[in-house]
Amino acid sequence: MTNCGSGFALLADADALRQTQSELTHWFQEHRLTAGVGSSGNTLAALRRSYDQARHSLKFAIQAGNYGLAQFRDYQLNYLMSLIPADQADALLNAGPLSMIEACDQQNGTELLKTVRAYLRCGGNMKAAADLLCVHKNTVFYRIGKLREELGVDLAKADTLSLLNCLLILKDQQEIADRY
Repeated sequence: MTNCGSGFALLADADALRQTQSELTHWFQEHRLTAGVGSSGNTLAALRRSYDQARHSLKFAIQAGNYGLAQFRDYQLNYLMSLIPADQADALLNAGPLSMIEACDQQNGTELLKTVRAYLRCGGNMKAAADLLCVHKNTVFYRIGKLREELGVDLAKADTLSLLNCLLILKDQQEIADRY
């Protein structure tokens, strides 16, 4: 195990980790700690890769404020998005649907971006998104309709959801980088 600031990178047997995963997750969450976990391997190259994955998943989990075991498989998209150069990330953020949603929110005092985040976080479940936002599910339904009708952003399309998810990850990574 290696201490990485406010978290840990673990080197452990994959089977042993699976057997104790729920206990470890609970313990780390209870103590407000995070441990990065990479894929298993039995060669030196695989162990290096696993350690690198654990460090990255630890970093992304800490950035998100998540405690417990940060499995690399849960942060692969964050890792991929972090490989995009900053200037290209800026171009994507400034010319895509996310910038249109932000502009609409600023101009109209709406909470469309917050609704999109909740909708994505809840896997497209409007009731769960409404509960997360502390609004009625019809409010979420209305906002999603407004996105489609006024901005042409259709959350019923998988490609749109994927793009928005990627753009939000880029945005979050950029905001975190700007803080440091």
